[in-house]
Amino acid sequence: THIAIYGVWSRAPIVFFTALRASLRMVGCCKLSLNLLLPAPGLGSWEAGSCGDLAASGAGFASRRRSASSREASLLRSARWKRTRQLSSPTGLRRSLQLLSLLVSGLSALKSSWQSAAGFPQRSSDTAFGRQRDLFPLSIVPESFIEELGWSAEESVALRLILDAQVASLNWLYGPARCCSKRTKSTAAQLDGLRRLFDRSVAFVARLDSVTDSSWEELLPSWAADNAMQAVAVQTSLVADRIDVLPRAGLVDPCPSLPPCLQSKLSTAGEVFPIDLPAMRPCTGVGGDKFEYVKLIAIQLRAGQLGLSRSAVGYGSIFAVGKRGSTRMRAIWHGAQVSALALRPPRPQHLASPTALLALRCGADEQIFVSKRDASCWFDQLRLPSHLRQYTGRPRVSVSELLLIGGLSLEEVQAALEDPSCKPRGSFTPVSRTWPMGFSWSSAVAQSYLLSLCEKSGLQNSGILACDVRSPSDLRLTHAAATDDIMLFAVGDRLAVCEAAERVDHTLEAEGVIRNRKKDVDGATDAAVVGVHLEDGHVLAAPPARCLCILYAITRLLQRPFVTPRELAALLGMIQWLDLLRRPKLAILEEIYRFTKRAADSQVARVPSGALVELCA
Repeated sequence: THIAIYGVWSRAPIVFFTALRASLRMVGCCKLSLNLLLPAPGLGSWEAGSCGDLAASGAGFASRRRSASSREASLLRSARWKRTRQLSSPTGLRRSLQLLSLLVSGLSALKSSWQSAAGFPQRSSDTAFGRQRDLFPLSIVPESFIEELGWSAEESVALRLILDAQVASLNWLYGPARCCSKRTKSTAAQLDGLRRLFDRSVAFVARLDSVTDSSWEELLPSWAADNAMQAVAVQTSLVADRIDVLPRAGLVDPCPSLPPCLQSKLSTAGEVFPIDLPAMRPCTGVGGDKFEYVKLIAIQLRAGQLGLSRSAVGYGSIFAVGKRGSTRMRAIWHGAQVSALALRPPRPQHLASPTALLALRCGADEQIFVSKRDASCWFDQLRLPSHLRQYTGRPRVSVSELLLIGGLSLEEVQAALEDPSCKPRGSFTPVSRTWPMGFSWSSAVAQSYLLSLCEKSGLQNSGILACDVRSPSDLRLTHAAATDDIMLFAVGDRLAVCEAAERVDHTLEAEGVIRNRKKDVDGATDAAVVGVHLEDGHVLAAPPARCLCILYAITRLLQRPFVTPRELAALLGMIQWLDLLRRPKLAILEEIYRFTKRAADSQVARVPSGALVELCA
C-alpha cells in the first residue's frame, strides 16, 4: 500500500507536484490518490494535466472515520470554497489576466460536457500506453515556455490557468470522449502546436493591455455595464441639436447608375409595395420630448430631407441612438412594419466582410497598405423616388408647431409640401425625401450605387473583395465596398493605393457626393476596416477594445446568467462578426441559437450552461 498526494501550493510561483510513497502499518489500508487543487490568488484553479481517483480509506488519514463518498464530497466542497474565497479577494494582476482568469473560473464551475472533459477524475481507460500519432488530445503547455517570459509568480499562475483552459477547450472540441490532457511526453507536432498556442495567447494578452482608455466601456450592453459605466447610454432621448443633418439632403439621384433590373423595380408600381396596400395606423413615437422632435423635423425640412403630406400609407416611429465616443446622435426611422409589408428586397451585392478580406496575402518582407473613403450621412444624400415617399410617414406635426417651435416661416412650410396646391394649415405627416436608414430596400440601393462609383473610378470588378464573387488573383490593387465605405488595398505599393484614392475623390466630387473627410485614410498599414483591424500591414485581428468589451460582458453573464434572449442576441452578433475571421468557430454555436430564438425574446430568462460554454469557447 502507498499514498500518492498531488498538491498545488497557492503561493508558489509555479504549479508543483509532490509524490510520497510509504508503507502504512494499519489494517484495511488501500491505495489513496488525492487531487487537492488549491486556487492561486484571485483565481479559480484546476490543472488540466493532473488526474487521479478520489478514493480513500479513513484509517490513519483522519481521526474521524468517514466513508469514501463522504470524504470525496468534503474535498470537493473545500476546493470550491477556497476558489470562491480567493476569487472575491483583490489581486495585483493586470486587467487582461483578471478578465481571462475570471472567465476560466466561471467556465470551470458550469455543469457541462466541457467541465467533465477538463475536470477530474480521469478514467483509467484513458491511461493506455502506446505511440501518440494524433495531434489531439494535447498535453499541457510546458512550464519552460512560461518561464521564458519572466513574469511575476502571480501572473505566471494566471497564465498557466488560461493556457490549460485553452488546451482543455481544444481537446473538448476534438471530442469529449478523448479530451483528457495527460502528463505524457508531447510529440514534435504537439510541441509545435503548443508553442503556437502559447505565442498567440501572450500576444492576445498584450493586445488587451494596449487599451489604455475607457473606449471599451462605451461598447458594453446596458445589462453588463456597472453603474458608473451606464453614464454612456447607447439609446437615449432625442436632442435635435445633436443630430447630424446635412446642409442639403437628397442631392444625389442613384437610380440612373443602378443595375437595370433594380432600376426597373424602383420605377414600376407594385414592385416594391403591393398595389392597393391599405394605410397603416399613424404612429406617435417621437423618441422623447415632442418639443425636440418638432425642432428636428424643422431642421430636416429646411435641409430638404423631409417633405410634408396630408396623409401617408406607411408609418414608422423615431428613436435616437448615441454615437460611440461622442455626444452626437443618430435619428433612426423605425421602419420594421413598413419593411414587412414591402416585397422582398434584392440582396446587397459584393458586400465587404471580414471573411472576404482574408483573401489578402503578402510576403514576410511586404506590407498591405489601405486607403479609405467614407460618405457622410450616406442615406440622407440618396434621393427617394417620389412615388415611394407615401410609405415613409412619421408622427404628425402641426403648422403652428413648426412655426413656433421649429422657427420656420410660412414660405418654408409651403416649399416643403408634397402637394403644392395644399394650404399650409392644420397638421401634416412628415415623409422622407431620401432613402431612410430603417427601410429594407435602402441597403441594396446604397450598396449598388457605391459599386457604380468604384467602377467609375477605374477600379476593376475583378479586383473586388467579397464573399459572393471569386477572390482576386492579382492582389497588387484590390478594393471592397460596405454600404458607405470604399476601402482600397495594395500589397507592397503604397503609391498605387494613394493614386487610386485620388481617383475615387474625383469621382465623388463629380457625382456630388459629400464625404466625411475626418475618416479619410491614405496609405496606412494600421487601420480599422469593416469592424476589424489591419495591424502592421500583416494581420487582420479583432479590435482590442471590442475584445475587452466581449470578455467583460461574458464574465458578468457567468456571474449572473440572467438576460433576455434579445439582449444576448445583440452580444452574439458582436461575437459572430469577429468570428468571420475564423469561420469554423461558428460551428460550435448551437445551444445559444436555441436560447436567442425563443418566442418570448423580451423576458428575462436563465441562460443555459451549454450556451455559456459556447460563448466562452
